[in-house]
Amino acid sequence: QILVDKLKQVPELKDKEFIILSFATGGYKQPQQLILLNYFLSIGQEFDMLINIDGFNEVILAKANNKNNIDIMMPSTNHVVPLTNIANNSLSTKSIRAMLKINDSKGKLKDALETLDKCQVAYCYALTSIYVQNLATTYRKNVKIFDKERKKAAKQAAGETEASIVYFYAQSPQLEKSELYETMAEHWKKASIMMKQIAANNNILYFHVLQPNQYYPTNRIYSEAEKKIAFDSDTPFKEATELGYPVLFSKIDDLKQNGVNIFNGVNILDDAKEIVYIDSCCHYTKAGENILSEYIANSIFNTLAPNQKSNVKSKK
Repeated sequence: QILVDKLKQVPELKDKEFIILSFATGGYKQPQQLILLNYFLSIGQEFDMLINIDGFNEVILAKANNKNNIDIMMPSTNHVVPLTNIANNSLSTKSIRAMLKINDSKGKLKDALETLDKCQVAYCYALTSIYVQNLATTYRKNVKIFDKERKKAAKQAAGETEASIVYFYAQSPQLEKSELYETMAEHWKKASIMMKQIAANNNILYFHVLQPNQYYPTNRIYSEAEKKIAFDSDTPFKEATELGYPVLFSKIDDLKQNGVNIFNGVNILDDAKEIVYIDSCCHYTKAGENILSEYIANSIFNTLAPNQKSNVKSKK
């Protein structure tokens, strides 16, 4: 609703009906957004505007694929391998149980964080904070169990390729870090330019947003409560984000020169007083989602109605 309310302030859009369709799927990365756009256009879906929010999945899943000797442009091995193990009947009961507990913990965490934001007295805040921290600990514990079981199943299946019903194109040898992130970022740039060209050919507005993430260092100061939720010392995401995001930044000028309306939102959460991250991955609380929505809405508004500027904070 934040986006709709802002866009209705654009004179040409004030009387339009807005229908927002979400195609966001966990683990998607370029070129999957590009493929998805082509698919829906091919079956007759009409769009007036496209908003592509990405960046984090591109950097961390490129690293994951590379580590598993899978081409970095293939779908995420973190998501596809467990599905493959299910198809091959090689995913253990223990990992399935952990997966269900992860899903349950995420829902409870979201509700608890919303309650925490509404606490008006210290007693409420203290009790809810303890509850949130316990949930976050349980969540991380089950993520580690699932990851351990997933790796175990992958090793067991390594010598059974011929028996598997799914085949992955291998990438060998692994790319060095500098080549890995440069290759990833170049593909990311090309995919976005292609989305813009396809959109333009179909009279569709296209906007690209680089999302914020806690593992890319900005000026945000985290409370002790949020640190316990948002960060995991054992995560592989930190290195990938710190090394990968600057390479994405280096492609922004090329994107703009190719006519892409791209907005760099990496520091938009810096001034937020509320807890904005719901887990130690990349997901936002309601407060974080609202800030992101306001940033996107104002950025698009300023592009469509440049003479009626809104305040927007972004990394240039």
